Amino acid sequence: MSYNQIIYNATMNDPNGPMFLPETTDWTLSSDDDAPEFAIDEPPSIPVRVALLVNAIMLLAFLFWLLSLIF
Repeated sequence: MSYNQIIYNATMNDPNGPMFLPETTDWTLSSDDDAPEFAIDEPPSIPVRVALLVNAIMLLAFLFWLLSLIF
């Protein structure tokens, strides 16, 4: 039985009402969270363009193959 199922069963079967677990993750920003924002300043390099083109062609080929199986 998974942890989530155990917690669900414990909350639903408690005769005193549901059990609410406190939030344990600290979402406040710390001083080391100074990573720069993600920005694309230049177009992708030639190998990246080739890889994207090959991926697009392979995806289209797969979709046409899938359509040929259906119809």
